[in-house]
Parts: sequence; structure tokens; C-alpha cells
Amino acid sequence: MASQVSHDASASALGYLYQAKWALLELVRGSSERPDGAISLELHDDVAWEVADRPVDLLQTKLHQRSSRTLGDRDDDLWRTIRSWMDTHDPGDAEGPWLTLVTTQHAREGSAAAALRSPSREPAVALRLLEEARGSVEGEGDCRGPGPLPRVVGR
Repeated sequence: MASQVSHDASASALGYLYQAKWALLELVRGSSERPDGAISLELHDDVAWEVADRPVDLLQTKLHQRSSRTLGDRDDDLWRTIRSWMDTHDPGDAEGPWLTLVTTQHAREGSAAAALRSPSREPAVALRLLEEARGSVEGEGDCRGPGPLPRVVGR
């Protein structure tokens, strides 16, 4: 009997299209402030703004089709994103790139993601929630917490 292994890559393809749409949106929104800037895909992050060959804004995109899940402090998407950023950029660099997670999920009420939503950003609350969550996700595969969390600052 034939195996039921799926080779369907449609979810990945949709994710890459989502990145391309965000790149175009970023280009339209930010081109007047950054006339010499460039957008890259899958180079520094899913989507990145570069100025003088240096990434200044990194966007990690997460597309969830037909999902009613919310984004919480212990979710894989959040910790994989944090790990990616910390593995590729110095978390203590105050002049480092601006980091943004773009997702089709809603930020769970009371979560770090909710604390970082504009206009009422509360970076200190978000950092505390992530530090608390880090202890409970350590050692859980890809969502384990990274080393010391960086200072969460606002612009």
C-alpha cells in the first residue's frame, strides 16, 4: 500500500508570498524616509531594511492560515524569532537593528507581545513576562529560551 507522506509545500509558498507582500508594503511606507535604503528578503531576516549595507530594521514574518490561536509568551513562533535575532545580532548593541515580529495571530491578552503593541508600549512589562516565560520553556527543543534577554527599549 502506498505511503501517505505529503509533499505539499503550499504552506511554505504562502509564507514566502507573505514575506514579499510585507517587503513591498515596507518599501511603499518607508521609501520617503529612506531614499537610499534597500529591502532584502531572507538575507538578514525574513524582510530587512538596509542602509549603507547595514541592516537597520528586521522583520520576522509568521503566516498562520485559518488559525484562531493567539500569540503567547511560551509559543514556538515567539521563541524561535528571539533565538534567531540573538544568534545573528548582538543583543546588547544599542545601535543594532530595530526588531519586529509580524504575525497573523493576535497578541494574547496579558502577553509580552500585547505589552509591546503601540501606542501603549510597556517594554519593562514585556521583558518581565518574557523572563518569566523563559524559565518554563527552557529545554523544550526549538522554543527553549535563549541566553540573557536583551534590554527591551522603545523608539
